[in-house]
Amino acid sequence: MATTETDHTRGTLSADLLAGLAAAIPSIPEAMASGVLVGVSPLSDEQVTMLMPLGSLFFAGAAEFEEDLPSAGESRRAVVVLRLRGRKEVGSTFLRVIDRYAKTLQKNGGKLMLVGVSQPVYDQLRRTGMVAELGEENIYLATRLLGESALQVWREGQAWLGEV
Repeated sequence: MATTETDHTRGTLSADLLAGLAAAIPSIPEAMASGVLVGVSPLSDEQVTMLMPLGSLFFAGAAEFEEDLPSAGESRRAVVVLRLRGRKEVGSTFLRVIDRYAKTLQKNGGKLMLVGVSQPVYDQLRRTGMVAELGEENIYLATRLLGESALQVWREGQAWLGEV
């Protein structure tokens, strides 16, 4: 398997894994593999949408992120996967944003899943009660292989939609 070391994430990027992601997630452009993914507004019913926030997730950056989130108010059974790879900490404003967003999704039969979560961010989520709020089963720690946990959560989101 061919691998490439990446500076900005300190993980291993597998060409085979990226090809698997692209094949498994046909609605996501090839740009997803390079870390560029823009949300869809509004969310589609009964679909998995993967989002990757760019920039700061503190104070005004978190508020801007909330403004850019796809509208979840009318969507039914939408699954949103928020990719947090490379984050060592998130702000309290961001935690309030994802709490509100998760509650909106849940109210409409959907859910929020976090992927690529570092241990320090997981510890922060646990301390603030967000692990209990989102559900342990909806939080996926980052793995050394880039895209591995993203592909896993994508598949689990699809499976959840099939079960509900």
